[in-house]
Amino acid sequence: TSGEVWTPNIFSANGDGLNDVFYVRGPIHPENFTLIIYSRWGEKIFETTDPTFGWDGTFRGKPLNTAVFAYLATGSTLGGAEFELKGNITLIVK
Repeated sequence: TSGEVWTPNIFSANGDGLNDVFYVRGPIHPENFTLIIYSRWGEKIFETTDPTFGWDGTFRGKPLNTAVFAYLATGSTLGGAEFELKGNITLIVK
């Protein structure tokens, strides 16, 4: 199970300083973490191995429109429990 590791299901990359970046939340061990974001067509639009570096709703430097994206996050917690989170994230742009 994922335990204390979780993700929000919506974020707003609108520059208001509130929930502008999508992060995997929780006590994540940085050494084996991966987060990948996919478009609804299966195109990889973001990938990081740094749990402190989240997705800002852009692709190739350009802001994306409001849409639903898929994500896959894998790694382990600081306590050593492995996790795999996958699901959908809604990007809201105003």
